[in-house]
Amino acid sequence: MRLRAGYTLIEMLVTIAIGSVVLGLAVGLVGAAMRHGRVGTDHVHRCGVLARLAERFRADVHAANTAEPSAASADDVLRLSMPAGRTVEYRGNGRELTRVERVAEQVRHRDSFLLPAQSEVAVTTDSLDNLRLVSLVIVSKGEFGTPKPENDVAARLVLRVDAVVAMDHRFATAEDPAGEEEEHHE
Repeated sequence: MRLRAGYTLIEMLVTIAIGSVVLGLAVGLVGAAMRHGRVGTDHVHRCGVLARLAERFRADVHAANTAEPSAASADDVLRLSMPAGRTVEYRGNGRELTRVERVAEQVRHRDSFLLPAQSEVAVTTDSLDNLRLVSLVIVSKGEFGTPKPENDVAARLVLRVDAVVAMDHRFATAEDPAGEEEEHHE
């Protein structure tokens, strides 16, 4: 019986083929994991932007004296009249919703919120008792190339923010314009 000191050519080719298959699968899995990580990071960022928009919109509407949907142009969405002569405008233009705060017609602050692809912005107002409810609704026409059904609003809804106008002023009285309660010590 003869003792072998090395590997045959067939054994080497089989080992290289198995190694190539394992390496190809590993590279594909790493690429897919990186793609999913990037999509997840983008989603978290978009959710953060929408959360910041919702928080800012509620705070503005609650602090406003009046809220009027603006029909001056197709871009205007909402104009809020604030105390001390301030105004805040929300404008939708394409994939972006812009918040512009003005004092005496001078721009004091500007925020831009990037919306999901193919989104539409709408503002609705409704009166309940003596309260005025303002809703900011963002719906998607389709994301990632998949069209959403036109009659299924729930499937297309990206964000709905409801706020009551002058909510911050509801406990204020003529004697106490700041809405602060007096402390009584007994």
